[in-house]
Amino acid sequence: MPELDVIMGGHSHTRIDAPELINGVLIAQAGADNQFLGRIDLTVRDGRVAEKTSRLIDLSKAKDEDAAIKAMIVKFHDNPAMARVIAKAPVEITARTPWAA
Repeated sequence: MPELDVIMGGHSHTRIDAPELINGVLIAQAGADNQFLGRIDLTVRDGRVAEKTSRLIDLSKAKDEDAAIKAMIVKFHDNPAMARVIAKAPVEITARTPWAA
């Protein structure tokens, strides 16, 4: 699909240690349980993606809190739209629920 530049996976909890480039599409995924943060950098020239890179950031090595990022998180959580309940599950959902794995 020439329209795609990147596939950033999620939910399967798979970690791709080295980004894969398949048919020109960068494929990346950071795993699960906040062990890694996936970073994708795109360089755009003339309205098109000219370069793409990806890497994993090992969160166990993070030492200091970044004040700017913390402020963004606080702002995100203070947004009333993010607190609005839009649906309720009929049963409790946990990470170990067999049908939700």
